Amino acid sequence: MRPRTTGNRQQSPRQQELGNDSGLMHVSAALGTPTIGMFGPGEPHIYGPWGEPCITICTPKSREELLALPPDGTNDPSLMKSLSVERVVEAANALLARTALAPRDESALATTANAVRGQVS
Repeated sequence: MRPRTTGNRQQSPRQQELGNDSGLMHVSAALGTPTIGMFGPGEPHIYGPWGEPCITICTPKSREELLALPPDGTNDPSLMKSLSVERVVEAANALLARTALAPRDESALATTANAVRGQVS
């Protein structure tokens, strides 16, 4: 199979897509790539990725709690910071297991965790 091209990168048919609510997340899901949609105050039941190999994860804070934060800089401006790297890695591993693409070694887990940390920081 030829690699799929999404945005400025290529995806092999066996990779996961991890992203926020975006066009690339939806393209990935439409291509059948196992996709994890990360949501803060968004509405994943409406805007989440569709399809069998897709899941959504949300911040532990509710939409109401996140939207109630004052915009004056007294709180952390990121509405996604309460979504931990560990929670994202847990979801990625669950999706990999469900789609029979379980990581073969610890380096795959480390790569996933490092990629998530890069997006969070």
